Amino acid sequence: MMKKSGFLWNVLKLVSGTTVAQLITILCAPLLSRIYRPEDYGAYNVFISCVTLVLGVLCLGYEMAILLPAEDGEAASLFWASLGTALFISVLTLPIVTWGKDWIAQMINSPELSGYLWLLPICLLFGGIDYGHPTLNYWATRRNHFGKLATARIVSTVCTIFLQIAAGIVGPGLGRSLIISAIVGGALSAILLFAQLWKEDGRFLAGHFDLQKIIKGITRYRKFPLFDSWTTLINYASWFLPSFLLARYFSLKEVGLYGFTIRFLAIPMVLIGGAIAQVFTKQAVSAKAEGRLADLLENVLRSLIAFGMFPMLVVAMIAPSLFKVVFGPQWVESGVYTQILVVWMIVWFVSSPLFNVFYILEKQDYYLAFSIVVFVLRCVALVIGGWLGNARWALALFALSGILTHGYILIKIIFDCGVPRSRVKGIIINYVIKFLPAGAMIFAALLLKATDLMQLALAALALAIYVYFEARSFPQIRGLLFRLRVPVG
Repeated sequence: MMKKSGFLWNVLKLVSGTTVAQLITILCAPLLSRIYRPEDYGAYNVFISCVTLVLGVLCLGYEMAILLPAEDGEAASLFWASLGTALFISVLTLPIVTWGKDWIAQMINSPELSGYLWLLPICLLFGGIDYGHPTLNYWATRRNHFGKLATARIVSTVCTIFLQIAAGIVGPGLGRSLIISAIVGGALSAILLFAQLWKEDGRFLAGHFDLQKIIKGITRYRKFPLFDSWTTLINYASWFLPSFLLARYFSLKEVGLYGFTIRFLAIPMVLIGGAIAQVFTKQAVSAKAEGRLADLLENVLRSLIAFGMFPMLVVAMIAPSLFKVVFGPQWVESGVYTQILVVWMIVWFVSSPLFNVFYILEKQDYYLAFSIVVFVLRCVALVIGGWLGNARWALALFALSGILTHGYILIKIIFDCGVPRSRVKGIIINYVIKFLPAGAMIFAALLLKATDLMQLALAALALAIYVYFEARSFPQIRGLLFRLRVPVG
């Protein structure tokens, strides 16, 4: 019997909702890729990059602080501080986009963006286009309402995909249809999550709306706006640099191809990594106090490598054929981008969920310095690629900078938490060995110029065998397969 209070059970609650959401996205992607052009996805990605950039400082980091207090009453004060900050910054963006939209669009060589930026404050009011609102998400995490988070994710995805398909069928597929559909889906998700949480905890939260305690919480956790908010802003700017600089040096088509590639490669992160990060952050707080943070980190690291390395490498090897068959000939270049970016994405997938260790150890200043270095290196890499006039070179240099920086920080996190180097080395070698037979088989097929369908079949077979045997190493997952259900909060 699986313990419902266990780490993996909470992860599986989140994954269940994310799995349904991602399955809907994956099943509908071949249709959407034929309704919308890379240029349309380029306009969409540039807008989403602007939204997410502001989203990084929307709550000034106070949403993360909700997880830290021992008492729920103190956490409730931080809930109100986070929500109030988000409302203030959402309103603050209104005059900026009203008077500066043309200048912003001109700076990134995307005049189409000028007609969409007025939607930014509305989008931020509901916490962006993500699942729910950052404040609501972290309060739900603290209170173990993982089922409610799963429901919000499904609602957001279903509404967004339905509206995008409907808009494309009724009229020509355009970037604005993708943008408006995503905003509506995100808003409905936030409203639903708020209604669920208020029904459960509304009386408690209302009873702890005390301005004096809110100010006290803001002061106590001032490191979050001083360090964390800037760190998050720089991280988001680093992540979305390709969208801005590819648009500036090349065109929206390259932005769309890159954005489509990242959405595809990020599926493991969205499906598993994000859920692991959210649950890990909550459990790491108590693990640190009990002196078992190293054991928890080692288990999480093993899970991330198991879920990320093998599948992403296999898919990358046949990516051009995969994109051609599934999404259409106009997306073949996205398959090439996948092969360029895959090693960096694996390192990012493994390291990113563990970054919250810096908040738990209260080393936000170090993380801020690291984030600045990452931003500078990525910017230099993309600018050099732009000067060379080659989008592939730009992304290759971008990926190299990511491998070096994220690899370094992953090693530092592991050592700071006391995980023995030999164990980490053993985990990596184990999963490299597991990949080699499948990699050799697919590589031989590529050398023999196998058909696209044959390449896809070999990759599917390799993944099926891997998943079957790997599931046996995780008793909780094996048990879940026998009684699969969507958990509720």
